[in-house]
Amino acid sequence: MSSRKLQYYGSKILRNRSRDIDISSEQESLHSLLSDMIEILRLEKGLGLAAPQAGRM
Repeated sequence: MSSRKLQYYGSKILRNRSRDIDISSEQESLHSLLSDMIEILRLEKGLGLAAPQAGRM
């Protein structure tokens, strides 16, 4: 089960601009984030999810 807390409308984190990432240097953390996002979508029966909603900027 994902340890990430889902962020909902009104959360301050959703008002911030996400940072750019370098895929080549952050491959492992990106893989972990994507796995967590897929799990969150399944648990919440969601249709789409952005990284900030999964608590990642």
